[in-house]
Amino acid sequence: MKKGRSAISGIGPIFVLWMGLGLMPPADASAAVPTWVNPKEAIGPDLARFQQGKKELTALEKEEIRKYGYTALEVMTYVDSNRETRGKPGFTVYHRCINVTGRGGNIRDSGILQKYRFYYPNYGSRIKQEGIKPGGVEYRYISLITGPAETKGDTSMRTYYLAAPGYRKDSDNWQYSKKTRKVTRNVAANRQDEGMMITTRDDDEGREPWDEDHRILGEDLYRGNPCLVVESVHRAKGYYLAKRVIWVEKTNFLDLHEEQFDHKGHLFKLLEKDWFQVKPSNYWFPRETNSVKLPMGRRTIHQTPIYIVHEGPMKDDYNMQGIRKQVPWVQVDGVLPPVTGSASLPPEPQPRLEFWERMGLKIQMRQ
Repeated sequence: MKKGRSAISGIGPIFVLWMGLGLMPPADASAAVPTWVNPKEAIGPDLARFQQGKKELTALEKEEIRKYGYTALEVMTYVDSNRETRGKPGFTVYHRCINVTGRGGNIRDSGILQKYRFYYPNYGSRIKQEGIKPGGVEYRYISLITGPAETKGDTSMRTYYLAAPGYRKDSDNWQYSKKTRKVTRNVAANRQDEGMMITTRDDDEGREPWDEDHRILGEDLYRGNPCLVVESVHRAKGYYLAKRVIWVEKTNFLDLHEEQFDHKGHLFKLLEKDWFQVKPSNYWFPRETNSVKLPMGRRTIHQTPIYIVHEGPMKDDYNMQGIRKQVPWVQVDGVLPPVTGSASLPPEPQPRLEFWERMGLKIQMRQ
């Protein structure tokens, strides 16, 4: 989708891979690659509205269908199906993470190659638990760090398991260090923790649609894209967010903008995504996820210029032997311009004050 200035826009002709940035794949690639289908058709309203044992619509949902054509749960299910971490063909990504300690603060960036494999056919089978059951392996990825120098060459493998209401098995993470030449098992971080980034695991890996109560607040035009605006409140007691509000592009169901509120009602984190379609499969992927935390202006920016959807079966390296391989399987040097200072970063996301004013609400920022 065409949106505001991106730090990735400076990529030059050094790109020689198929990345959905205007370059064409090999002529015979399309025959082997499954193609994206709009979730409205791939999943459909019956499955999206009635899932995880849900039997009937609420009065609010009936009103949402009358007014908008969808329920909020349905919309957020379609959004969830477009996530990187949801069922699709396997793929390889090159990813750069930029962390900024605050406005005018230190900037640190790191690079990583990741290769994903999914163990169920599609998102519909995930909802219906066909071919996969709660606790079954949902997907794995292998990572190879490409920078900074002190960790370059380290590898890891993470395994994720299918969750269901009342049941969650956390991910397993195994890491191979080039210094010690040993494989160690790491304890997964809490899904609500930020760690060295301002995005949490829930921000990056996704929340299950049934983990939250949703309602459609209204409609808005975000950077030229007609959107449904959805409020989501997590059901877990003591969850770190009071609510989050998501701007969902209405045609393809892409989350373009998100505002997160603490339990004092203050807006404290904003995220925005720049989406594009990878050819020839047409799967949507976020080229850039840009986030800022108030009031200090701490930032995490995920930039992902390379997405390669795998054509047919890939060699199964998702094991202890596979994570010992430290040779990059894709050339990534020079595919992104260097980070030279704050001027090379995209602008901070801004709150949609115009929308809140139309709603008759005054938003308070965390101070």
